[in-house]
Amino acid sequence: MRVEHVCARLGLVPLAYLWERDQKDLLADMVHAGIESVLVKVAGAGLGVEHLGKSLQQMQPTLLKLVRSLFLCLSFSLPSGPI
Repeated sequence: MRVEHVCARLGLVPLAYLWERDQKDLLADMVHAGIESVLVKVAGAGLGVEHLGKSLQQMQPTLLKLVRSLFLCLSFSLPSGPI
């Protein structure tokens, strides 16, 4: 599990259970809830350095388009300590 190893080295806890949810619904729920997050790394077809630093709200139309055209897996991680 590459994601778990990378997160462990960085002191992050992967929220892998989110992979079980419909990605479009999850993205909509996160944007609607006002979760403040930005893209800090891209490693998928259709995403490039021009997307770095953009919020989920800004990226929602692009991500939805990519989910429809490709198998795009969105993953989210949070710091493991107190927030």
